[in-house]
Amino acid sequence: MGKSMLTISGMAEFPHVHLPNAWGKYSITVFVDKETETTLKDLGLRPTTRKGETAVSEDGRKGFTFSTNATEDGGAPLVVDSAGKPTKVLIGNGSTVNVSMSVGFNKAFSKAYGILRGVQILKLVEYVPTKTEAPKFEKIEGGFTTNDELEAKGLAATEAELARRAASAASDSESEDDSPHDDNVL
Repeated sequence: MGKSMLTISGMAEFPHVHLPNAWGKYSITVFVDKETETTLKDLGLRPTTRKGETAVSEDGRKGFTFSTNATEDGGAPLVVDSAGKPTKVLIGNGSTVNVSMSVGFNKAFSKAYGILRGVQILKLVEYVPTKTEAPKFEKIEGGFTTNDELEAKGLAATEAELARRAASAASDSESEDDSPHDDNVL
């Protein structure tokens, strides 16, 4: 299959376009109209499945997932606003987007898959992270405590890393079955 790019439009779900998901992939599921669904199927792609069921939006559109490896395929996709200006805004479920994608072929599984190249946000739905109550722990005498020596050796996570992990965990909890096999590599 060729690597030519195609742009499709639809409604976004579980967009991981600025930080990779738990499986090291940038990804987005897009619910498309019937005409686009036919085009994608003609390219060899299959709709995304979750818990053995095809992912379908409330209005009956089927979802297709596009992804790229964080360390391969050029890294993070380009994300722009409707005027084409790059943005780091967090995209919420239900946003209307254009997705630039191409089709790859996995020889081991003899299946086509969608490669995420870029996202244009047409109508933004604000991303609202899931609020969870922080666990409370009592101080344990004689137990491990962080010290400046560990941090100096680089053995402690940075604030940015902790924030990335928290954001990733919150977005991953939106889907009970958002597995690495939801990438149209069926």
